Amino acid sequence: MGSTIVLELKTCLTIGVHFKTLTNLLKMRNVLRFAVVFQLAFVLSACTPMFKQAAIDLYAVEHEARQQREAVLNLAMKRLARLEGLSYPLRRAAVALCDEHEKGLGLEVHDESEYLKEYGAVAEALYHFGKTVKVYYVHPDSPAAEAGIRDGDSIVAIEGQVLQQAKDWKKRLNEVSDKKDTVVLTINNSMGQRDILVPFVPVVSYDSVLLLYEERVKGYADGNNIYISSGMLRLMESDEELAFLIGHELAHNCLIHISKKKWGWFLWPSGYLFVYGWKGAEIEADRLGVYIMARAGYDITKSEQFLRHMATTFPLNIKPGFFARHPPAPRRVLALKTTIAEIQRKVVTGEPLVP
Repeated sequence: MGSTIVLELKTCLTIGVHFKTLTNLLKMRNVLRFAVVFQLAFVLSACTPMFKQAAIDLYAVEHEARQQREAVLNLAMKRLARLEGLSYPLRRAAVALCDEHEKGLGLEVHDESEYLKEYGAVAEALYHFGKTVKVYYVHPDSPAAEAGIRDGDSIVAIEGQVLQQAKDWKKRLNEVSDKKDTVVLTINNSMGQRDILVPFVPVVSYDSVLLLYEERVKGYADGNNIYISSGMLRLMESDEELAFLIGHELAHNCLIHISKKKWGWFLWPSGYLFVYGWKGAEIEADRLGVYIMARAGYDITKSEQFLRHMATTFPLNIKPGFFARHPPAPRRVLALKTTIAEIQRKVVTGEPLVP
């Protein structure tokens, strides 16, 4: 009996201790809950406006949103036109210096399907797509411009076959250009619908692509195209600077630097040789890029300003670390000066502008 009482007493004590611990935990949890609620209330109270807010009409909000989207598209078209306007002469000038060619007309197209859903109605109101593909850019020195095609014209058909979407434009053109040196485009504009014969011209295969929603300052090549961000376009006030960047990235593709870089990770004999080789590729792309720029008729004396501009934007480029991909900006400028002097001498003596 005694042993039973002792056992029961120990059990009761144990239960009591556990109960007390549980009670304390519950109290602590309530305190924590109160603290969290208090902090949340404090934060929300700090966000509460001090002044009475005017009632805002939802229709007015949507109208303002529409105006802002129109501004976005107008700016995007302005940036696209600038990029295409600088790229087209460079792509033509680079033909003699690159192996990868295609045939082009010097115009670009779009349709409603290429826009984000929230911009669809705005794009339709601005460009009046209907169910057609529209021209959004024609270079003034292109075969398309000489044939009378203008911004806003509808491309109804290519060689009699109806063009349904802008994404099919290049594929269809390539199919025709593989067999012919001209193409018949069915155009519709304010003067009605008519067929126009447009000759092809050779261009390098590397398109310029605008990274529309990328505001970081960047430009690069991937072996197939070149990419320029909206942030880079905003930074480049001088067209000559931007033309040099485009020529530089075209040169990377022409010289197959991207493929060499990929293989380099497997084949490099040492870290030093690989890093040194890629920095050398940047100098090489500068050299070929300014030759492309000269052949396109740009003022090459302003190209070095791009490197100085990048140095002020990214001061680390003045003296980059060992594993940096780009060589020091001062070294690149001096190497570029040597190439510019070489090109100027060839222009005077009438030598071909070939590196």
